[in-house]
Amino acid sequence: MMKQIAIQLGKGNLETGFPSVNVELAGAGCDGWFDRASLSPDLELKSIYEQWQRLYRASVRLDGRGVTFAKNNTTNASIAEIYQTTQDLTAALNNWLNRGDFYTKIQDRLRQDLNADDRISLSIITDDDFLWQLPWHRWNFCTAYTHCVESFSKSYVRSNRQRLRANGRVDILAIWGNAPELGLAQDLAALQQPRARVTPCHPNRH
Repeated sequence: MMKQIAIQLGKGNLETGFPSVNVELAGAGCDGWFDRASLSPDLELKSIYEQWQRLYRASVRLDGRGVTFAKNNTTNASIAEIYQTTQDLTAALNNWLNRGDFYTKIQDRLRQDLNADDRISLSIITDDDFLWQLPWHRWNFCTAYTHCVESFSKSYVRSNRQRLRANGRVDILAIWGNAPELGLAQDLAALQQPRARVTPCHPNRH
């Protein structure tokens, strides 16, 4: 089943903490709920991320072929250092999120209402751009659910999300091919299941 989790961090940063974190769960097969917790300051997490960023930028190069290691700047030692700092960053992120009432109250409550095979949409809502850069996909709450997908938005998007839920309908744009071997009938049937209204549009071919 599809579940939506919205974590709105509110005002704050890693230097001062987040005193009012709003968390909401909604979706099929569960009673939706809203709760509030807090996240404490964590200067170590910010410091480790900045260290990881410096190492990464010094050791990789972006070009038309993708990401490659810079030959002149990279040694076995520096690659090992990047790997170790990545592990340290993951540990620091989990240490920050897995403590206090955000852990004992919020995460415990979420785990009670989630199943291992649920499809989970996790929305991180914050105006602090730095938090967007953290590896949320390595948070052990996310790794515990195979079908958990993270997304990020600014806090002003929140009102639009509420209006979207209020009308009870989600609009999906699907672009279909016309080759028989694509086997689109099954996909179309899946889209029509949740009381969907499908409006096909056929482009003119010139």
